[in-house]
This record gives sequence, structure tokens and C-alpha cells, in this order.
Amino acid sequence: MRLSQLNGLLLIRKYGSISKAAQESFLSQSALSVSIKELEEELGHVILIRTKKGVAFTNYGLQVLEHAKRIFEEVEFIRKLEAEQSEVHGNVVLGTSSYYCNILATELFLELKKRFPGINLQIYQDKNVNVISNILLGDLDLGLLQIGVLDGRFYYPQEFLKSKLEFHQLFMRPMKIAVGENHPLRDKQGLCMTELAPYRYVTNKNLDEDLVYQKLKENGYANEVIQVNDVITRPVVTSMNAMNVVMDLGLQAGNQQYQKQLYPLDLQDFHGAYAVGWIHKPHPLSPAEQEIIELLKEQTACYQE
Repeated sequence: MRLSQLNGLLLIRKYGSISKAAQESFLSQSALSVSIKELEEELGHVILIRTKKGVAFTNYGLQVLEHAKRIFEEVEFIRKLEAEQSEVHGNVVLGTSSYYCNILATELFLELKKRFPGINLQIYQDKNVNVISNILLGDLDLGLLQIGVLDGRFYYPQEFLKSKLEFHQLFMRPMKIAVGENHPLRDKQGLCMTELAPYRYVTNKNLDEDLVYQKLKENGYANEVIQVNDVITRPVVTSMNAMNVVMDLGLQAGNQQYQKQLYPLDLQDFHGAYAVGWIHKPHPLSPAEQEIIELLKEQTACYQE
């Protein structure tokens, strides 16, 4: 007795025709007929009565059908069980370091729930230096970092340079110095860095590691610097005619999310970018971590300019 023979019986019952059942199972009509005949000979009972009007099941044949249905229900259960066992499982703790990295992590979390419900992803937002430190301590499995690039040079935190970690870049986007709607420089074209001197600079970074602030200082900047967290950066910038630096994608996302809009300045002598990538603690990636990285690559492929 073969599953294909029982499946043939179920299809004949469904369509009331050997020819249609044969088409559904990708067999010739004669091949299916021979298969059913072999089953009848093996069982020693007639299953089908063949007439000019079609086929009908004997009482014995109807009993065989009931058992065949149960067999295929069990087969389907086993297949589902196999799929569940092969599904990737695991707990992964991810640290993010910026507003836009947090957006990416949120998209990642939602997509993981659809594709890999067995992966439990926890997300914590912090500064680059803290994400790196927690990776080294083993408190985080993965880190999603936003690294500044100025005049073609990557500015990694000292903690990263001292470690043996590797930064795996996903994409790079322009860095923008942004201001509020009523800022005097908002619509001025062809600005130079020296023209920013009268305006406060808002940042959520340590000044020693803020490459934009260092660039401003090189151009004679000596105004007040306001250090805040991400949550209040936008209202502070807009209410005080100040300025801050942001990735272009983060600027667009923030303008869609918040009522107060920010606008990029047109600077001739400022060439900055942000590279977004991932790091992981020094051990081979787990299957769950591998799936997360592949999904990140898929989600960010369209962001590379």
C-alpha cells in the first residue's frame, strides 16, 4: 500500500472521475487505474465499481476512504511538526545608537515576527560608546551603529578602535546640518561654515567625539553648545533658532513624524556622511543572529546611494 494509491482514491472521490483525478496527480488515466487495481488485489476487496456512467465506491471502498483521510491528516500534522522543528529559534539582544537606527530596528522587529516567530528580539537604544561597551561585556549580541564620516574619514569611537570588533557597513547617507522653519539661514544658498558662528549648536553626543562640532571649531566656532537627548533635540533646535546634525533619512523620517519641521542647510564647505552598519560580540553568529543580519541587509539595500 502506497500513499499515492490512497491519494488517488481521495481525488477520485473528490472529482467523481478517474481521468480528472489522474490529471490532478499528474498521471495518465491508465496508470492511475492500474495503481488502484493493484491496491484492490493487495487488499483482496473491490474498492471501485466501474460503469459507463463513471465510478462508484463500494461499502468497503468508503471505509478505506475514511481511513485514507485520517492518514493524510496525520501526514499533514507530521509535516507541520517538521517545519516547526526546522524553524530558527533564539533570543537576541540588539543595541541601537541613533534615531534612524531605532527606526530600522523597529522595522526589523516587525518583519521578524512575520518571518521568524521563533526569534525573540530585544532592542535597547543608547550611545555608540555604550553599545560598543555592552557588546564587549556580552550584555548585547548585536549592535546597530551610525558612524560619522567627514571628508572621507571614518570617525570611530575610541572604544571601538581599542577593541577587535569589526564594523560591517550596510549603507552610507549624507549628513545634514539642519535648522528650524524660522531660522535666518534656512533658504540661503551657498553657505560657508563660518556663517554658522552666531547660532547655537545642539547635539546628543560627547563633544570630544562630535566630529561636526570639531569641524565647526576649526572654522572659528565659539558659540554655546546645548547637549540634550534625542527626544528633545527637535523642539530645542526649532525654538532657539539653533542647529543640529542629522542623516538625511533621519531628517525625512522626523519630518513625517513630528509637527515641527527641520530643513537642511546648503553648505559648500561641509562634506559629511553617516555610515550605518552592525557589529557583534567576538564569537560566531548564531542562526538567529544570521537571520537578523540577512534581514537587515535586505531592508537596507535600497538606502545605499
